[in-house]
Amino acid sequence: MMGLRPAGLWFAKSWLVLCAGLALHGAALAQCVANNLSARTYDTVLTGPGYGTYKLSFPKWNPDSGLLVSVKINALVNVAYGFSLKNVDVMAGSYTIWVGREDQITSTSMPAAYDNITEQKIGVYALNPGDQVAVPPFPFLSNYNNTDSFSANTAPFLGVGRVNFTYAPVTYTNIHTTNNASYSYRATASEVTRFSLTYTYCNAGVILNNSLTAFTAVLQDPASVRLDWSVEGEEKDRLYEIQRSENGSDFITLGTRSPDEKATGYMYIDHPGRPASGGGGAGAGKWYYRLRIIAPGGISYSPIKEVTMGRDGLGKLMLYPNPAVGHINLTLPGDPSRPGDWRVDILTVDGRLVQRAEFFHTNSFFINFRQHLSPGIYFIRATDLLGQGVQVASFRAGSE
Repeated sequence: MMGLRPAGLWFAKSWLVLCAGLALHGAALAQCVANNLSARTYDTVLTGPGYGTYKLSFPKWNPDSGLLVSVKINALVNVAYGFSLKNVDVMAGSYTIWVGREDQITSTSMPAAYDNITEQKIGVYALNPGDQVAVPPFPFLSNYNNTDSFSANTAPFLGVGRVNFTYAPVTYTNIHTTNNASYSYRATASEVTRFSLTYTYCNAGVILNNSLTAFTAVLQDPASVRLDWSVEGEEKDRLYEIQRSENGSDFITLGTRSPDEKATGYMYIDHPGRPASGGGGAGAGKWYYRLRIIAPGGISYSPIKEVTMGRDGLGKLMLYPNPAVGHINLTLPGDPSRPGDWRVDILTVDGRLVQRAEFFHTNSFFINFRQHLSPGIYFIRATDLLGQGVQVASFRAGSE
């Protein structure tokens, strides 16, 4: 039975009807004009015996690339199935063969697991004792589409890391018999499945390319975020709305800045733990920032910037600013009245040591980068020289 479900048993199953279309978030669509939606797809091809467990990983969506509107997960399945059936009873029997397929997709980033089942009646075979039938592999499923899409909460897919999935398909057989006739049954299956993750996003028209020359959001200290942006060709009738989101798609306005024709840059300090007009903040976690720019020619948006804020009191390393250029501040866990001794390493994502320093009788200190760090993700590893405990955190290096 090739590890499939046992033949001779009838499994009553309900059909699961899942969304096969692309549902787009109304608020996000309102920010896109016609023809501004684009898609980016990551995929891989899986081959196997019709069942198994596959661990898959794809890049998250970088908010700098545009406003993420929706996420679609797709498994395009092709299965060839063959079998042999023999009547091993002492009387004639009639055998009805059904072949089914169940596709399960799970991920901590998905709002709910995907589970879909399809079954097909292959045929009815009347066999005398000792008779048998052999059917060579045939296309049981051809480009069978398993699709799940969602847009209400895309935040788990935002960032610079990876999003992981577990894909668990199984091809199974159900057999009906008359007179409870006995039989011998062997089956084989082979599959080729294309598994893909597609991001639909708003691109042109969202970023003000012509006048906004820079926009950054940096953790200034453990409890505040500093936003800076610069422009060229300032217009007196332009207005900047500073906006923040907890999920990367639903934004509230924190404040506004009026244009200054003599200025080329602007700054705003946000404290996410404090209530803001239109909504409140919870302090620790990921926060997303953007500018909504109102001008005589219409409304446009900056890129979205992500900031991760630590949580006080949990005994974890905190660092800022993040992204960092030239230096970084560290606050290490421990009783402030009993400062510790630490060895601090800066590492690349592949584990290469960039810089090492030792600090004594302190839990907070300032680190200058001894060399220019290329833009990207780095790790801070702080080792307690007395207790040998280790704290690790990541930060993003910016460019000058």
